[in-house]
Amino acid sequence: MKSFSNLYNDELQQLKQEYGISNSDPLNGWNKLDHERFVKILDEYSNQTQEKYTLFCERIKMELPYKTSNSISNHYNWYQRQVTFSIKKECLKKSIDDYIEKFIHSTIQNITDEKIQIQEFQVRQQERQNQLEEMQTRHHLLNNWRKNKIQSMIENQTQLQDQIKNQMKREYEKNQNERLRRLEIKNNLIKYHDMLRQQKNEEMKLMHELKLKEAQIKEQERKVNQTRIEYREKNRLNKLKEREMKLQAIMQEKVELEARLDRLRKSVAVNVECDWNRAIQDTVSVLEHKKNTDRPNWYQTVGFSSDQIIKDKRMQLSMQLYKHGLSQSTYGRDVLLSLQPPVQRLDQKSSIRFEHD
Repeated sequence: MKSFSNLYNDELQQLKQEYGISNSDPLNGWNKLDHERFVKILDEYSNQTQEKYTLFCERIKMELPYKTSNSISNHYNWYQRQVTFSIKKECLKKSIDDYIEKFIHSTIQNITDEKIQIQEFQVRQQERQNQLEEMQTRHHLLNNWRKNKIQSMIENQTQLQDQIKNQMKREYEKNQNERLRRLEIKNNLIKYHDMLRQQKNEEMKLMHELKLKEAQIKEQERKVNQTRIEYREKNRLNKLKEREMKLQAIMQEKVELEARLDRLRKSVAVNVECDWNRAIQDTVSVLEHKKNTDRPNWYQTVGFSSDQIIKDKRMQLSMQLYKHGLSQSTYGRDVLLSLQPPVQRLDQKSSIRFEHD
């Protein structure tokens, strides 16, 4: 227990040194009444924030006007250390008490365990003695069995060696027979390959002779067929000439067709000037109507009648082009575009004027 007391005193002394606790000055230079008033006010401002701390300092200055701000701040910091020290001290005391309680419990448990271990040891000793006696009996039986087993193994080993020798002898004879058989097969293969090589040489010789004979026959046939070859070559040249003539005839037909088309275009071409002034002039009825100046000009005719459209040269030209199948051709479009009216219609004029107008 002295060791626990020393441990507690050492830890307590370290806490005092850590938090600067002095036994000679228990209230940090303040008298008891001022300190009790300080603690009471501080309890009213628990869970302090910065604003509450400021209010707390102002309250202390009001209650204790003879205390300076530094004295209040120092005493506040000292009191916070004192509270922390008290909490740490209680924790240290509790931990020492718990440790002592655990130590006592473990000591009692160890004593109980030692008694149980002694009893178990005695039981194990008795069991061991019984096991030793049983082992001696089994050892004796095992020795007898071992001797018999060794004797039987020696006999089996002798028999096995004899069997191995017989087996090796049979294997040797079998290998000898196999070697002789393979040697015989090898000799037969050599003879067979020699025979095949000889046959191949004879066949090559015969093939060479046959090729010479075929070359001679082909030379004779070439001389005989020279006339046929010349005749076929002449026919081939004639066919080429006929094909060229056919191509020339086709090209000539194309040229003639294009000439006919040109003549047709010239026959339907109209070189006239379009006069839009006549189309936009007032009709006789309009002129007659304008004579009466008292009546308002309610209407103005800006279109054309069907007869006027049919009389137009551009319409007649479009009908002739459509009749000959040239209305959608490039030539037909170019001819129609060349006949644009010199004067723009009133309903197509724009009120917007550009700088070049």
